[in-house]
Amino acid sequence: MDKLDRARALLAHGCPQGDLAVLLERALDALLLELERSRRAKVNTTKKARSKTTSARENPVKRTSPRAVSPERNSPPGSAEPVRPSSASCGASPGSAVPSGAAALAPSAPPLSSIPQEQIAPSDDRKRSPATPHRGTIPRAVRRAVFERDGERCTFVGVDGRRCSARTFLELDHVQPHALGGANTVGNLRVLCRAHNRLFAERTFGREHVENHLRQRKATSSAATSSGVPE
Repeated sequence: MDKLDRARALLAHGCPQGDLAVLLERALDALLLELERSRRAKVNTTKKARSKTTSARENPVKRTSPRAVSPERNSPPGSAEPVRPSSASCGASPGSAVPSGAAALAPSAPPLSSIPQEQIAPSDDRKRSPATPHRGTIPRAVRRAVFERDGERCTFVGVDGRRCSARTFLELDHVQPHALGGANTVGNLRVLCRAHNRLFAERTFGREHVENHLRQRKATSSAATSSGVPE
């Protein structure tokens, strides 16, 4: 209750009645902002917009006459009008059938039946070795772009044409695995739920290899926790 009373006291100027509903809404707004910044690499667009507005007021831009700009002079000979991106988007609701254009949401892996057996159960020389470098940190701008593109929802599409409706336990997956040369780029990343991320990993590296990797990671995490050393 100490935190609740302190929050009410700090909010008293804007909400003298100390309405619990208002307090809860403000608390959730702050929590969502922090989670979106840490988990989705989102930025506070409201703060940025306010900053730009203030800057524009302090440093007004001198307007020029329309006659000062000549399209013929600024455009190279033979240049065509730039193509504007289509505004069409996938409006499928969770669990609904995916429209024909939904493939543009994210790069998709081929169906399991079309993957060669040696890729599903790769030989030992194709498996990631302990000496393989870590994938590195995915840039925040890339994370933000991928989650925004995929609508913060798993992009797996089943054989029935329905897209996975999961919006929790989301992870970023490399279409071309990082261990096989895949890059940390928007075009090579997609959003998957934990279950489908593991499914694609097993398709590429084999179930036994994935299970061994998960056991090693869990053991490393437990050892770090018991010793008090952060991962």
